[in-house]
Amino acid sequence: RAFLLFYIFVSPTMLRNLRSKVIQSVTAGVSVVALAEVTTHLPSQGRSSDIYHEACDFATRQILQNNWLFTEEQAHTIAIQAIQYGWAPKYRTSPADYAMDTKVRPFSSSDLTFSSPIGAAAGLDKDGVAISGLFEMGFGFVEIGAVTPLPQPGNPYPRIFRLAEDRAIINRCGFNSKGVDAVLLNLQAFRSPDARPSSSPTFTSNERMKMILHELEKLMADFKRLLLTKKTSTNKQSWIVGLNVGRNKETADEIQDYTLVIRKLGTLVDYIVINVSSPNTPGLRDQLQRKEALANLLAACIQERDASLNKKTPLLVKISPDLTEEEMEDLAQVVTSLHLDGLVISNTTTTRPSTLLSSQNQSGGLSGAPLCQKSTECIRTMYALTKGTIPIIGVGGVFTGQDAYDKLRAGASLIQIYTALTYEGPGVVSRIRNELNDLLHTDGHKSVQDVIGLDHEIIYWSKKKEQLLQKREIEKILKES
Repeated sequence: RAFLLFYIFVSPTMLRNLRSKVIQSVTAGVSVVALAEVTTHLPSQGRSSDIYHEACDFATRQILQNNWLFTEEQAHTIAIQAIQYGWAPKYRTSPADYAMDTKVRPFSSSDLTFSSPIGAAAGLDKDGVAISGLFEMGFGFVEIGAVTPLPQPGNPYPRIFRLAEDRAIINRCGFNSKGVDAVLLNLQAFRSPDARPSSSPTFTSNERMKMILHELEKLMADFKRLLLTKKTSTNKQSWIVGLNVGRNKETADEIQDYTLVIRKLGTLVDYIVINVSSPNTPGLRDQLQRKEALANLLAACIQERDASLNKKTPLLVKISPDLTEEEMEDLAQVVTSLHLDGLVISNTTTTRPSTLLSSQNQSGGLSGAPLCQKSTECIRTMYALTKGTIPIIGVGGVFTGQDAYDKLRAGASLIQIYTALTYEGPGVVSRIRNELNDLLHTDGHKSVQDVIGLDHEIIYWSKKKEQLLQKREIEKILKES
């Protein structure tokens, strides 16, 4: 009788509202209890535990993949803030970690040693606000940028589009940057041993977005003590940070734009990438990748580095995957003649593969799974053209350990990821690293260095012979002394 009376007098709308409130309350309560359980009973591995990884991956997929919930740019903003405030999962080790030497020393001109070959690609943290959080996730290095001399908003909204069926993204951001002065402050704060998270930046004029960010910040502040009750000691000075440099859209002197950023930020980073291949800045990719223009730009950047920095910071150039064979040959001649320290291969592609399942009616650069094979083949070609003398950072469509393994064998010394985080969640960093270690172990390798360029048999064994001769020469000198 009580049930019938309740059902008669309570409207369906009230029932729906009541059910919604109950679900929200239960969900919030379960979340708090789960976080408390993990961080109370597993204080030594709370954010590296399986349950925390799975929860973060689930939450990320809901936020980043649902267009009805947040726009692509809003979702990216929330993700970066979560990483910045220490909510992302920490790296989860595997048994293979203890048997595999994951260190990589790619640059002959520098003693930089990368703890892992897996890094964060430029564009993920454009302004350097979440560097510490990205390293805690398991990245062996983090590349910030692209950074431009002056602040610029980039291209009009909307400018990021998900292709969920293809696990891809089209973007036409156009070097949106807060400018070199803002990034300088962020890098100084990061390098400071007692650095604290900066206050929430204003990303948008949308009131709903402001409210969401404000609430997130309050939640993060409330739970920060709980999540980070036991801090591990870290030496930020040993973390390797790269700087991706771009030019302003409206500039009178392209070369001056690049050299100014190098001069202002070069002392705070470990390597520098000259970005001449973004498809979203008019005149950049078409003009600056030409042989003569590229040679002039890189020579000026090398000169600025040598004059402004008290160390020989490795200088690299990021190229397009859409270059013709002739253009790649020209580029190989330029970088070898200038003794450039490395290549980043590759940027996004403006082509649209016939295999795409999603809508293709947006202009911009395509990244994600459809780019994987194309970037790997570009790595293979440039490694052969430079005879393995120019280290390569491979980027484009890496979702699994196998994807990373293929790029290493093709000639990459280091690997970067970005789009995979959107579709797999932050736990993908640990998964890729662990899968790569397992593949190396299964194939009988003891270190990552053993497989770099393995697909190029003649070049590979020639380099191995050279390394052996150098080792013997060093041993002889040490013995004599």
